[in-house]
Amino acid sequence: MKTMDNPSLNLKNINDLEAKMISNSAVVKDYEHLDYFISSIGGNTNYIKNIIVQNGFRDYDEYIRLKTSNSEGTKIQLAKIYGSIMGALSVVKSYALKNNF
Repeated sequence: MKTMDNPSLNLKNINDLEAKMISNSAVVKDYEHLDYFISSIGGNTNYIKNIIVQNGFRDYDEYIRLKTSNSEGTKIQLAKIYGSIMGALSVVKSYALKNNF
């Protein structure tokens, strides 16, 4: 990822990203931005992507496609990934609030 393509770590961008995740309208770039936010506060690089892969999906695209189609055979994996995403967003948001971003 190029630095110039990454959004600023601030509460507005985090809230916008969270809204997209909740409404199921997030695209690949949004997941990449979340991974960027996580790594910028000291978390693992590609944290979300690694969780997606560990749960049997190839990449963000496959996760998005199966989540959107509400695939019956992957509901548990999809729920685990979604929980991880929302937990990561909570940590990033707490960090931003604590540090007045």
